[in-house]
Amino acid sequence: MKGRIDARFIVSYVLSFVLSLILLCGSVLVAIEISLFNQNSFVGLVGRNYYTAVYDEVTSGMRSYTIPTGIDVSVVEGIVSVDDIMSDLNGCMYSIFEGSDYTPDLTKMDEQLRANVKASFEGLELENQDEIIDAYVEDINNVYINNIKMPVLKYIVKAKTVYDRYLIPALIILLGLVVLIGATLIMMYRRRYKGLRYLAYATGAAAVMSFGLPFYVLIKGIYRNFLLSPEHFYNLMVSYVRNALMTCLSVALFWAVVTVLLALSAGSLRKRTIKKGFS
Repeated sequence: MKGRIDARFIVSYVLSFVLSLILLCGSVLVAIEISLFNQNSFVGLVGRNYYTAVYDEVTSGMRSYTIPTGIDVSVVEGIVSVDDIMSDLNGCMYSIFEGSDYTPDLTKMDEQLRANVKASFEGLELENQDEIIDAYVEDINNVYINNIKMPVLKYIVKAKTVYDRYLIPALIILLGLVVLIGATLIMMYRRRYKGLRYLAYATGAAAVMSFGLPFYVLIKGIYRNFLLSPEHFYNLMVSYVRNALMTCLSVALFWAVVTVLLALSAGSLRKRTIKKGFS
């Protein structure tokens, strides 16, 4: 009898450990989906500082391009604002997530730039002036468009497309295994509170494993060791990874709460069992 009981305990611990790994895998899959591959989460990380930094980069690029042309650099002053950058960047990000192309409306910028260039050419007798202005405006437009593109987001969305294709089937399989192992642990014991204890062991182990690595990475700051430029893009990627790590810690907290609830339920059920005359 004792040998059979010991064997049952060993099987229960093994099943609890396997269940904890399954819960960990499911937690990681969900955490990735709601942090790394979440549209609102990513857009929410792009704050005013990022828009301002892109604005500075755009205006600097316009000046740098203008200097060798001999055109007065003042022509690019005031043709674009931070609000313009914010509107076009948001449009670009949402279109990438939706799988469509985004073309910014540069009509207002074109008109102002052309007026500024023509004013700077006043009094000068230039051949092919209109062609010069057309070519210059087109190049300045390209400077603007190239700076509001987010190629890294395109790679993220491509990865999300592949990821989402397998996420639901994987979660269904994992959920089925959770139900199967959980039911097995409970049905193995006539006194159900003992089965609940092993479920609590599994969720507790999942909480610890979900917490350990993300917490270590956060404390050590390993996620900051990116070799990325410019600075505003580096800061965005750091925030992006930090958000994912914080999501993992939230998942660990969730499993910790579940563990406490299971432990309390097991304790309550044990007391009722004892009152009914069972040990």
